[in-house]
Amino acid sequence: MKTSIFIDGGFLKSKYRQYNNSFPNAEEVASICNEKIMGSVQLKDDFLFRIHYYDCHPYAGHITDPATGETVDYSQTPSARAQDNFLLRLSEQEKFFMQVGELVFNGWRLPPDKIEEILSAGANLSSQDLIPDFRQKQVDINIGLDIAWLATTHMVDKLVLIAGDSDLTPAMAFARRHGLLVYLATLGQTVKQEMIRNSDGLINIFI
Repeated sequence: MKTSIFIDGGFLKSKYRQYNNSFPNAEEVASICNEKIMGSVQLKDDFLFRIHYYDCHPYAGHITDPATGETVDYSQTPSARAQDNFLLRLSEQEKFFMQVGELVFNGWRLPPDKIEEILSAGANLSSQDLIPDFRQKQVDINIGLDIAWLATTHMVDKLVLIAGDSDLTPAMAFARRHGLLVYLATLGQTVKQEMIRNSDGLINIFI
């Protein structure tokens, strides 16, 4: 049977960092798909048709720190250069199809522990306490559209979704109604029951 893997890149990188204290490189992402996912009990005799990877380019704008007044060009930060290199290397991997959305700056936020500290002890706020809040745009809709397209064209028999966002549940249900077997790889993340109900099973792997 033919199988395609769909990856929410932000989700995968977050879970990988949680377990390994680092972000994966392109070769490690390919290995997760080719060895761990395709080596699972549900897929070990299947043919890998394609890996669909969804992520965002790094934020390339300028942001001014409200506490210090300092402006930073985020396109020149080490993390931006690392992300650009990662996406380039990933695009060179065999059978990878990439869709890259937009990362937008959504203001500043405080970590929950700092909010509690300020409210309970009256601690002072410094610029080091502020975290820029970036949000992905176009990622979920691109995943959903591509899942629907594969489902209606019947190019594959099975689909594996590496994600944890319940907004993708309608796309999963649509694919199943059109005859695809849909498996969910949550990488240990607790997800809403509606995602599990709209899958044909979980693929449990360690990364």
